[in-house]
Amino acid sequence: MKKLGLFNIVFFIILLIVVALGIFIRIHAFLHTHNIFYDEAALLLNIKERTYSQLFLPLDYEQCCPPLFMILGKFIYTHFGLNLYAIKSIPFVFSLLSLILFTFLSLKMFRSRVAIIISNFMFAFSYWLLTYTMFFKHYISDAFVSILILFVAYHYKDRILSKVDVSILAILAILCLLMSYTSVIILSSTFIVFVLYKYNKSERKEWLKKSLLFVLIYGIFSVVYYFVNMKSPANADVFQIGWGEFYPRTFENIVFTLNLLMGYILKPIAALVIMTIAGIFLVFKDRFSFGVLFLPFIVAFILAYFKKYPILPERVILYLIPIFLLLVNKSIDSILKIENKLIRNVFYYITILVFLCSLNILEIQQLVQNIKTKQYTNITDKVYWKKEKTSNAERALEWFKQYGITKDDYIIAKMADKLVFDLYDKDNLINTSNISYNNEFNIPIGSTIYAYVSEEYDEYEFFEADLKNCEILEKVEDGAYYFIKAKKIKDD
Repeated sequence: MKKLGLFNIVFFIILLIVVALGIFIRIHAFLHTHNIFYDEAALLLNIKERTYSQLFLPLDYEQCCPPLFMILGKFIYTHFGLNLYAIKSIPFVFSLLSLILFTFLSLKMFRSRVAIIISNFMFAFSYWLLTYTMFFKHYISDAFVSILILFVAYHYKDRILSKVDVSILAILAILCLLMSYTSVIILSSTFIVFVLYKYNKSERKEWLKKSLLFVLIYGIFSVVYYFVNMKSPANADVFQIGWGEFYPRTFENIVFTLNLLMGYILKPIAALVIMTIAGIFLVFKDRFSFGVLFLPFIVAFILAYFKKYPILPERVILYLIPIFLLLVNKSIDSILKIENKLIRNVFYYITILVFLCSLNILEIQQLVQNIKTKQYTNITDKVYWKKEKTSNAERALEWFKQYGITKDDYIIAKMADKLVFDLYDKDNLINTSNISYNNEFNIPIGSTIYAYVSEEYDEYEFFEADLKNCEILEKVEDGAYYFIKAKKIKDD
């Protein structure tokens, strides 16, 4: 008994260390967050220009975001204004809640302490879950809602449910829908599995009545909600065109998708092997887990195939990452249910060996090195972020004001800043129709041009060609960017 007690203590200490490291990295990612960029500015403009009730309607500026997330944003914006850390606190809090709830879910789902430790390690250091901790977008809250739905499903799967319980669960499902569009996928999958599981365990006629009650409450609301909020964004051309390679048609795309889901911690081929092992054992040993962990992927791929919701890029499948990590680690846990001790031990240690040999050590070493050198922003992939890097519009406006910008002057800046400047330009200093990103209009001779550009990012190359036609009046370096004031003196 003493040995068992000591083993439990060691296990919980290791688990706490993993979770604490996950919290630590998220705090530093939050403290070193980036400036507001295009999509975030577009959401904030919707928040700024709308009442609480209007946030339930389709959004402007080619945006789509669940109402409850927008309402939280409206509350923060109303009380704290355009404070960067206040705005980013919403995804940050959801990231922390996801980490904690995932830990409790793994404890509820797994018998194997190894599976619990590994799954929490993979979740705590998941590449994309860390990245979107810093984005004022709903993707990290999608992941939280997925975990919440699974937690509730496992909590109630072997309990007798009254009609009151079913009604409360239906209301909870509605709240999940208002917080996350992708909850439809997880809820529908879980509901099907839950109903079939309970049908075989309960008084069938009574359980069918309770299931119908849930369908009526949740279903009626869902239909109304679809036509009020979801129908226009789902069919909008801008979203359909923007998906690109929405469905992994090639082996390379499948590998890429697995890399996204694994957070680059585990090599994708190994993930396929372990998933296969999990599927084989779950079909025979734990059909409930097989259903709730596999069915969401089937539904997601079907929706992607019919262009209803994409499977790529990475941000749109954040809600599947927790389920994928649980599925991969369920193989370790399901092996423990094999009655034959020899076969159980052989499969158990082979699976752990495959996992350990497949760890992407280089990525983990880089992550540890970034933490040691306090390069916390590198945790979120600097190379990727260069593609989306947005200048600090608030800082640029201060400089433009200092050097006497007028409504007639032109601005060279990243395209995203059209909305970002709209958000920050409280004094109405600039004419946003005069903002250029890629020489999209001919600037007249004699015009004053203000630029906030970087040699490191792509907007500088568009401005550089015009420099030979301009007299540089001011040029001030500001980190990776330059403030430039120039007067155009000739045409090409």
